[in-house]
Amino acid sequence: MSSPDPPRRVSRIVEITRAQWEALGGFGHISVAGIGLSMLLAVTLGFTIPAVIERHLTAATAETFTTIVDELDRRGVIPAAVTDEAALEELDDAIRQRLLGGETVRVKLWSEDGRVLYSDADQLVGQRYPPSPNRERAFRGEVVSGVPDLSRPENTFERDLAPLREFYIPVPDDAGRTSMVFEIYENAAHLDAALASIRTTVWTSIAVGLSILLVFIISLGVANARVMTGRTREAERQLTALVSAREDERHRIVGSLHDDIGQPLYRVLMGIQGSRSQLDENSPVAAELNRLEDLLRNVDGTLRTELRLLHHGSVEQLGLNTLLEELAEKTTAETGLEVRVDLEDHDRLPVPQRAALFRAAREGVTNARKHAGARSVTITIRNGAGRVLLDVEDDGRGVTDVPGLGLTTTRERLEAIGGGLTVTDRRGVGTLFRAWVPTGNTENTA
Repeated sequence: MSSPDPPRRVSRIVEITRAQWEALGGFGHISVAGIGLSMLLAVTLGFTIPAVIERHLTAATAETFTTIVDELDRRGVIPAAVTDEAALEELDDAIRQRLLGGETVRVKLWSEDGRVLYSDADQLVGQRYPPSPNRERAFRGEVVSGVPDLSRPENTFERDLAPLREFYIPVPDDAGRTSMVFEIYENAAHLDAALASIRTTVWTSIAVGLSILLVFIISLGVANARVMTGRTREAERQLTALVSAREDERHRIVGSLHDDIGQPLYRVLMGIQGSRSQLDENSPVAAELNRLEDLLRNVDGTLRTELRLLHHGSVEQLGLNTLLEELAEKTTAETGLEVRVDLEDHDRLPVPQRAALFRAAREGVTNARKHAGARSVTITIRNGAGRVLLDVEDDGRGVTDVPGLGLTTTRERLEAIGGGLTVTDRRGVGTLFRAWVPTGNTENTA
């Protein structure tokens, strides 16, 4: 057996999801929205918390380095132009005492023209290198931190010291202008390890919280499913009782209509026929009795059709196509009007739609027989866009009268289940009686 095509399967999933969503109600919608926002917030915190901690730790380290550089500047150990050998030795001693050691593995002092004025790596002193983006920002007065680009030529001696973080600390002159910049390298292994531990802790906490939330959601779903199952069973029980009551009531109505209306109606018809046989055929009274007899036969035919529908469970048991074919055969046999049918299988339609279409077809045939003076009628059922169309076409003289009670009632029945009815005069070539119903389920009854 082939599986349903993907669009139909997707449509079915969407319908089920929509039905479940609607079944949750307002409080359920708020709960689901709250759960979704909580999960989104948890994931956001998982990325945000480590980033914020890293930013604060980096800022704290940069502030420490800035404090040390400011102190060295106040003590005068950072000369305006590093040319004196004694001054360089004093600066080197101060840096080794206050900066180098522990996590700090390299210190450089840059001039604005890209020359290394001081470094604990003697090979770099006096060398000139092109500016880097971070160094340019530092000479504009910013304290800059980041991961160094070890591919640059000035970082040749730091490549074996990775992982590293670099900090650029501006040194202002007496006019407040940045004349030199310290570049300080810190071993980032301990910082990276601490951040990795923080990330692990944060994500573990989030995972535990989301797991608890998931258990809650599953428990809520199971409880809701149990409630829905109980409601479904109760609805099935009530539906069974309703069907049984409908069957009993239907049999009672059939018996009552047959005995209390059908039989007296038959006796009235016999009385009219007996009275007419006593009169001259050309008598006005005989003509009136003929008219009354025709009227009673129509009423009797309609009554018998309704009784047959009630007795057999309406279109629910007989099927729409069967009833339409019987309608065509009966109309042809009783009136000589040729009735043709062109039917597709629409017995999968819900019962209210089928019943409404049958009554519409019967009304259309009745109008063609009584008012249009037609010789032939064609009943067609076909699929439309999301609906089923019923056409009753005749070759009579067209619509001339104001819609009567039968047409009005038929239209109201169709509109009650989302359908409709139009009657079109085709200018001397007959009448098109068109009814339609939606293909979906409905809670209305015909």
